[in-house]
Amino acid sequence: MTIRLAKKRQNILISIVLLCFNEVRHGYLERILANLHEQEGHKEIIFCD
Repeated sequence: MTIRLAKKRQNILISIVLLCFNEVRHGYLERILANLHEQEGHKEIIFCD
């Protein structure tokens, strides 16, 4: 699993890692990322394998 954030925000990183490990549905994860993008103003590249 690889996670990269344009801005390093530890709390967001932890949240995304937990989402990946809990195998949250892809659509739900996309909504979380869209909300983060609106709030933080940065882009994420997420791979959950």
